[in-house]
Amino acid sequence: MDRALELNPNEGDTWRIRMAIEPRLKQLDSSISSVSKLVSQNPRVVEAVYDRAGLYALKGDKANALADLKSALAIRSADVKPFARQDERFKSLRIDPEFQKLTGDSGGNPVSLSPAAPAAGKAVTIQYAPAGRNLASASQIYLHLGWNNWNPVVSPDPAMKFSPAANRWEDTAILPGGATNLNCVFNDGAGAWDNNAGANWNFSVSANGTAQPSTP
Repeated sequence: MDRALELNPNEGDTWRIRMAIEPRLKQLDSSISSVSKLVSQNPRVVEAVYDRAGLYALKGDKANALADLKSALAIRSADVKPFARQDERFKSLRIDPEFQKLTGDSGGNPVSLSPAAPAAGKAVTIQYAPAGRNLASASQIYLHLGWNNWNPVVSPDPAMKFSPAANRWEDTAILPGGATNLNCVFNDGAGAWDNNAGANWNFSVSANGTAQPSTP
């Protein structure tokens, strides 16, 4: 198979077969060496660069995995980004902030915060990735935001800004000094809502920024 790819490095079907069997081969160093030869011959073959990123991820080499993934995205982002979100080889990187930034993948949770541990009196960015949810097709999304179990509620609902690079909607707010938790849901301004099946999204807030989300 490696010989076939050396002769025709742009053969997509052969790359797909190789990527499918790699996790079972468990010969990661050998596979990385083989793919690296192909990359050195033609660093613009996106399949080779992306495949090596997946191999590094399987090996647990996060730095090289992310570096190659970034290179693959620079070559052909439109194809690589959605594929990387579903590729099981990157499972260990799903919660890594850099991986999420590169792919727009929120690690299975459509809502995330930056910083992940919000602190009272500080700025926090609420990030919402609606792919696969009932607001996925909305042309504008609004943030319904509150503190301390919805007491008080921010009004009116601020319009979120879409980030094409991250493939998600974002809005930044300043947490009140007395906030102990952050509550949020989302809507399209026309009656459609995403409220986490009635559970809302609730995040703990602390004075020192060490708190973690209290509700997934």
